[in-house]
Amino acid sequence: SAGLLRSVEVSGMTSATGSFTFPGRDNDLGWAGVGQFRNLVNPCSELTLMGCIAGGGKAATPRLLESVTNTAGIPIAHVSKDTSSIGWKKSTCERLTKMMHDNVVNKYSEDLDFGKLNVCAKSGTAEGGGGKRPHSWFVGFLDEPDYPYAFVVLVENGGWGTEAAGNVAAKLVRTACEIEE
Repeated sequence: SAGLLRSVEVSGMTSATGSFTFPGRDNDLGWAGVGQFRNLVNPCSELTLMGCIAGGGKAATPRLLESVTNTAGIPIAHVSKDTSSIGWKKSTCERLTKMMHDNVVNKYSEDLDFGKLNVCAKSGTAEGGGGKRPHSWFVGFLDEPDYPYAFVVLVENGGWGTEAAGNVAAKLVRTACEIEE
């Protein structure tokens, strides 16, 4: 129901679909339940999900940007009026927002610098297989009226979630919001 297995259209391009393999062995079922085993998710689907949680169940459809503002700070990108929906109740999204904000404040704040921004996020680690380091994920959004941004960072073979992707996300968010280091 979260849309993680669907493809997403982004600026006229269609993303790959995700997949979930229901394993037959008990230990594989456990791994599948936490997003491992042979499960695949497209970052565009994650981005849509983050925007929907931030938007109380609805979000702007993801789109590619060529630019956002000119040197005078005047917006020059057009905001999409198309919306996506996950069909979740607003109260569910509000609870997830609180939980994701608590992650940032209580789990990630020692390792990641988001400045004074109100960030809601979740780290993730996905097995890469073949003896390679795991993929590092960090997904979230800003709970800031002036910065209505959702983000997904995936660093292939980057290690644990906050090791690589979390630091990239923190720099990305500070840069997008012009927050000094």
